[in-house]
Amino acid sequence: MLRFSSKTSSFFNKHRHFSFSPKSNSNVFVQSTELRTQFDSNLVCLQTNKEDNDNTSYADEFSADVEKIFRILKKFHSRVPKLELALQASGVFLRPGLTERVINRCGDAGNLGYQYFMWASKQPNYFHSYDVYKSLIKSLSKMRQFGAVWALIEEMRREKPELISGEVFVVLMRRFASARMVKKAIEVLDEMPKYGCEADELGEVKEAVNVWNEMEASGFSPGIDSFVVMIHGFLGQGFLVEACEYSKEMVGRGLLSAPQYGTLKELLNALLRAGKLEMAKDVWSCIVTKGCDLNVSAWTIWIHSLFSNGHVKEACSYCLDMMDADVMPQPDTFAKLMRGLRKLYNRQIAAEITEKVRKMAAEREITFKMYKRRGERDLKEKVKAKEDGRKRRARQRRWGGGRGKAKIL
Repeated sequence: MLRFSSKTSSFFNKHRHFSFSPKSNSNVFVQSTELRTQFDSNLVCLQTNKEDNDNTSYADEFSADVEKIFRILKKFHSRVPKLELALQASGVFLRPGLTERVINRCGDAGNLGYQYFMWASKQPNYFHSYDVYKSLIKSLSKMRQFGAVWALIEEMRREKPELISGEVFVVLMRRFASARMVKKAIEVLDEMPKYGCEADELGEVKEAVNVWNEMEASGFSPGIDSFVVMIHGFLGQGFLVEACEYSKEMVGRGLLSAPQYGTLKELLNALLRAGKLEMAKDVWSCIVTKGCDLNVSAWTIWIHSLFSNGHVKEACSYCLDMMDADVMPQPDTFAKLMRGLRKLYNRQIAAEITEKVRKMAAEREITFKMYKRRGERDLKEKVKAKEDGRKRRARQRRWGGGRGKAKIL
């Protein structure tokens, strides 16, 4: 099982009480047929969890109305037409904050909260807030109505995608973990990117670690997607040591392959930009010593990362290692290193690399002259494409600003 450093543990402990705050403009009218299907077949009233209710204070202007609505829901929950009439005749003014309190009051009787949620959706000039959705998701999760939860999240994504946040998925992870369904909790991490969310916030990473540890303790083995999510999460928070640990663990389990090279590139560049050369070397050493099948793309990522971050000699040294492993560098890699060595006036390494490249080219029946020309051409094309991309983005920003001003005027 992977462990945190003391620095990270103290940081998490310091911020362990993170809050959920509502988003602005987070109202949306929802009437989900899919959600109705989840409940219409079996609307059974569950006993309210007194412990949950004791933890929430309702001693405010909502108290009387919440209790009145709750009694109506308990009395008429099995007779929807009479329930709707009773709610209409209750004299309770539907206002922001009330629906959330009613759902929370229903506790584990999630079907009661759902019925009020649907009734409120039909009322004129009323729109559900972010906190209402969050409360309903929490309530449905307690009932293990996870199909209904996903249907609700899908409805939110279609109608108001800005309502979707990592906090919603944290609620789900917690419920899965408390139900000892740690494998499902990890799957939630894998689903987050599909909804435009990444596990890059402190709370989400902390919760993911808790779930991960429970998963390991229960004998489950995380898959490659789970490792990738965790690495990205730690990189997003700047926890480079932990990102390296999970990366090396992934390598040790034989899960690194070409589809994960993008994650490897992001990790190596993050380490080198932060001046952590030895940590980056340690990650690469782990990859090599664990017997990973490295192709030219993996070697190129490592060498170019070193070169781009000012470590020209190290890049040349690993290029020699690559050729010792019978992997020939790409033409633009050779051209890049030769340019860097000319600036360093290091003719000895340049001659050593050139001699090995000549030999490998001859073995592959490639003329060194053509190889060298292609490298110079490819390097120029990449530099030009990069410059053109910057100019294009600059023009887009200017044009975009112009259109925005026209609309305002």
